[in-house]
Amino acid sequence: MKKSSRKKPAPAEKAEPRREILIRRERNLRLPVSAAAVRRAVRRTLEAEAHRKDCSVSVVLAGEETVARLKASFRGVARATDVLSFSAGHLDPETGLLQLGDIVISLPRAA
Repeated sequence: MKKSSRKKPAPAEKAEPRREILIRRERNLRLPVSAAAVRRAVRRTLEAEAHRKDCSVSVVLAGEETVARLKASFRGVARATDVLSFSAGHLDPETGLLQLGDIVISLPRAA
């Protein structure tokens, strides 16, 4: 029996998921943090968690007062912390992206 000289087709590569990462920063913050570095950290985290869906994440770089106010309002604890996260988990009908939620980082505390 003669072997076929045709090559097997290469397996189709999976397209990279679309990831929208919105970075917002309070105007009065003086600590130097690169938005590109924050985006890289979010992308690496999604990759490490093997998150393969198209998604969106919002990151807010804030001061201690803002984080303390948010924590008091949403968690009932009136003091600052380094990071707050708010899960969303719904599909945005306009973009088709899974909204993962918001991450609020107190830059002074995190530093």
